[in-house]
Amino acid sequence: MKLRQGLLLATTIAVVVLVAVDAGPVLRAPLALALLLVGPGLAWTWVLQLRSAEFEGALAVALSVGVEILVGLVLLGFGVWTPDRLLFAVVVLVVAGVTVERLTIRRTRAEMA
Repeated sequence: MKLRQGLLLATTIAVVVLVAVDAGPVLRAPLALALLLVGPGLAWTWVLQLRSAEFEGALAVALSVGVEILVGLVLLGFGVWTPDRLLFAVVVLVVAGVTVERLTIRRTRAEMA
C-alpha cells in the first residue's frame, strides 16, 4: 500500500472513530473537514493516474464537494439526511476509490510482467 493511500485510509478511520465516540469538535472538526474537502475526490483522482499534481489537487476538491452535494441532495430528497449518513457515504466513496486504485495498479503490474 502506498503512503498516500495509507494516510487517506487512516484519516478516514480516525474520523469514523472520533464521530463514533462523540469526541469534541476541537478534535473532530479539523479531520472531518479535511476528509470532506479532499477525501473522495483524492481517492478517485488517483484512479485516473493524472500527471499534474496541481490539476489532481484541484480536481480532488471539486469532485469531493460536487459528490457530497449530490449525495446530500439525494438524502434530503428521501427525507433521511443526517450528518452521520453523509459521512458514511463519504467513507464508502473513499474506501471504494482506494480499492479500485489498488486493483488497477495490481492489474497494470500483472500486464507489464
